[in-house]
Amino acid sequence: MQFSKIEAIKNRRSVRTFTAEALSQEHVAEIKQYLHHIYYEMGPFGNRAEFYYSRVSNNITSKGEKIGTYGVVKNASAYIISACKDTREHLIDLGYLFEKLIIFMQHLNIGSCWLGGTFKRNLFYEKFDIHTSKLIPAISPIGYAKPGQRLIETTMRKMAQSDTRLPWEMLFFQNDFSLPLSHEAAGVYDMVFEMVRRGPSASNKQPWRLVYDREKNCVHFFLAHTPNYGNKLNFDMQYLDIGIAMYHFEASVTEMGHDLKWVTTEMPPIKVPDEHCEFVATACLSSY
Repeated sequence: MQFSKIEAIKNRRSVRTFTAEALSQEHVAEIKQYLHHIYYEMGPFGNRAEFYYSRVSNNITSKGEKIGTYGVVKNASAYIISACKDTREHLIDLGYLFEKLIIFMQHLNIGSCWLGGTFKRNLFYEKFDIHTSKLIPAISPIGYAKPGQRLIETTMRKMAQSDTRLPWEMLFFQNDFSLPLSHEAAGVYDMVFEMVRRGPSASNKQPWRLVYDREKNCVHFFLAHTPNYGNKLNFDMQYLDIGIAMYHFEASVTEMGHDLKWVTTEMPPIKVPDEHCEFVATACLSSY
């Protein structure tokens, strides 16, 4: 389905409080059709992910069981549950594919919210009858957004600094990490970098770092790991974040009419700032 991904990225925000209205039959059908479509798609590393649609009512599953989201979600109409193998590449690809799904739902004006640490994982396996041995790294409640925010939602957004974004000079660089990328130097890709900056991330850490090589017309993606972040989850949630950033970049750059190819096997000769900064992939653009 053709729609403006850039506009959807601009308009989307996390929704945790929904109206009591169930999703329309038309919207449910569109979501399920898109889930079928995305099942056959692969992320930049060539991996697929599993997605499950499960209807709920007042946080009660269709089987009549209460689910656990620590009170942060109210009146969700359904949940999208993701699953993948617990590897670096599978987590990155899941982040990419799940964000693609979420942006599609934004196009339908359906609210969503990435949840990675504020739900009881074991209950989702049991109560939603998920038959997979794979990891459930993230879920999203979905439904029609209710105007305004509950106190708990406002508090969570403030704690996570959800309404703030790091400045360009901390996220984007030219040629190497010594020179911050200016809007002027970004040229025709200025909007694309901004769409990456607007991406959601766990605790709003915004761990993506992009280095633009103007001569070769390519962008190198690095992940600036937050030390010890998410240790209790037993997987690195920030790999989802870099997958989200990669989807925002690709969706925006292709909408602007440029071609893109991901290269994941060749590390560029760029000195990283510290041991926590990891090369992930290179986006080779039209004239590369």
